[in-house]
Amino acid sequence: NFDVFRLSITVSLSKMVLTLSERATRFLEQSLLSIDEFAKKDNEWKDPRAKSSFIDGLDDVLERVSTIFKDTLEIARQRRLGRACDYAAFEDLLMQMAEAYSHIPEARIGWLTQLSNHHKDHENWAEAGQCLITIADLIEAAEATERKQQHVRHAHRQPSSVKAAEVRVTEALQDACHCLAKGELYEQCNEVYGRLIPMYEKKKDYPSLARAHFSLHEVFEQLIKAEKENSRLLGTYYRVAFHGEQFGPEVNGVEFIYKMPKITRLAEISDDLKTKYARQLGVDIKIGPIDDRTPADECRIAVTYLHPYFDVDEKRDQDWISAHSNLTKFKFSTPFTASGKAHSADITEQQKRTTFLHTDHAFPFLKTRQQVSIRKETILSPIES
Repeated sequence: NFDVFRLSITVSLSKMVLTLSERATRFLEQSLLSIDEFAKKDNEWKDPRAKSSFIDGLDDVLERVSTIFKDTLEIARQRRLGRACDYAAFEDLLMQMAEAYSHIPEARIGWLTQLSNHHKDHENWAEAGQCLITIADLIEAAEATERKQQHVRHAHRQPSSVKAAEVRVTEALQDACHCLAKGELYEQCNEVYGRLIPMYEKKKDYPSLARAHFSLHEVFEQLIKAEKENSRLLGTYYRVAFHGEQFGPEVNGVEFIYKMPKITRLAEISDDLKTKYARQLGVDIKIGPIDDRTPADECRIAVTYLHPYFDVDEKRDQDWISAHSNLTKFKFSTPFTASGKAHSADITEQQKRTTFLHTDHAFPFLKTRQQVSIRKETILSPIES
């Protein structure tokens, strides 16, 4: 059974790489790649379709293992960096590891738990909450799959294993409610309690029901206060673009959207990224615009403040939380003139370029930065601008 082979080799090699040096890991990776080469050259197969199926499965295994090797080494390196670590980049690595283990639910849950704990350590409460909700969903999905498989095999499930899964789901959702309340996402907190309360009612768990309703009362009191005082700040968003081969192929030439805590000034995020990457790479980092005139051998980071934007239909009947969460579209504007200067004393020469950026997933998400997936530009004439 190839699925069993894929599961076994992924788990075994993942455990092995944790004990190996970087040099030994490189040799192991090269050895695995040579297996793929020999398999493709093997002419002893009688059934071409069977060979093709085996090669496809082997390629999938090796791709996953290669990702695990690379990301495991990079995670270890980032941890050694300490304060010089870009926490958003570290989150990307943890997410990539979770995705590499998508066929092993428990391993995926383990990496998402690490990501959730990372967010808690840095008080990214909204993101920690999203991780915990995803963990609860994965546990429920794994339990449903197990029930289906048991039914097909006509086997009997142990009540203790069913109960253990239910306990894990409720614990993850309880923790998510705690994080979402601290992150001032009171509306989503209410939605999660909407999942928890029926679970308590089904088990006639009245102490938990009492605590849940009391917590909900506090959540709504905080929501009423926040709306009255207009005091909630859920984050600040910046476009961050990297230029320079020293950043590595995963980052060089790539645009990201960073979600920063509450009120984070442009100078703060710029200085933070400049300092961290200068320590990491051991080179001088410039902060400024990136264009065709930027020297190829220069390491530069462009940081731009972003405004969320909405279509006309989306703005209609939009409440406060809808305007500040579930965000996938952002924009920024840049003044320019035909001469190349940003500003002109002659108003008839002044133009404005508005850039629209989209992400695949809505903020707040499982991590605090996402790669830009769609980029559009519009230019306003001197009269329009």
